[in-house]
Amino acid sequence: MSLELILNGIILNFIIFSNFFTNREGGEIFSLFIITVAAAEAATGLAIALSIHRIRKSTRIDQLNLLKW
Repeated sequence: MSLELILNGIILNFIIFSNFFTNREGGEIFSLFIITVAAAEAATGLAIALSIHRIRKSTRIDQLNLLKW
């Protein structure tokens, strides 16, 4: 959750600073890249959660020791 908030703050900074300077497209293009990375990160987390649910048949965190070393 905190990573998503950080990425959203970076997106806002890129867009705002690109409006202050002459290069208006630069900040918006970087923002699209960041949104793509955030979507890939969320999809990876969801895939891990779904695979754990399929293996363990449970979503209880206190019973989860699959990712421990």
